[in-house]
Amino acid sequence: VVRVDSFEVESEQKPLKPSHLRGLHRAARQMGKEALAEWSAADSDEDRFYAAPRAAMALYVMEEQESATQVAHQSLGLAAQYPDNWNYGNAVHYAHTVLGLVALGRADVSAAIQALHASAAMPGSPQLHSFGPSMLLARELLLLNQHRAVLDYFAQCAVFWSSGQAWLRVWRQKVLRKEIPNFTMHLYR
Repeated sequence: VVRVDSFEVESEQKPLKPSHLRGLHRAARQMGKEALAEWSAADSDEDRFYAAPRAAMALYVMEEQESATQVAHQSLGLAAQYPDNWNYGNAVHYAHTVLGLVALGRADVSAAIQALHASAAMPGSPQLHSFGPSMLLARELLLLNQHRAVLDYFAQCAVFWSSGQAWLRVWRQKVLRKEIPNFTMHLYR
């Protein structure tokens, strides 16, 4: 009998090596160049609305926190103009994820936790429903022993990420054991 979540369980068997994490970070930086080109080419509010979520994450990954924060705030402002658009969930999710990561850089754990929960307080999007949310902020909070906040975040994600129930179940079990999930495909979304 093959378990339905065998891939998810298997992917979490061995912790990621630092070299794997560096590789994921390098790949995210490379993909970020495309996102920033799209952001630079955006010449209308609607174009900026579509480009902002990826651009904010790219700027964060490229260690440009001030610019990342500005774009994240723009993303939230633009999202307010397009509340019924399919990209609304992306705009809210990634903006709050970036703001939480930047807050952690200032050692403001409370603000980071608030941002984590705000990032999941939206209806989702086609991308978030299928591929799932970013777990980068959740991982950073787990490194600071913020297990309860991350478990609550998983519960929030379960509402809009129906195709990710197996991932959430496996990660929840690890966090309950005070382990940090790999989140391999979900760190740099």
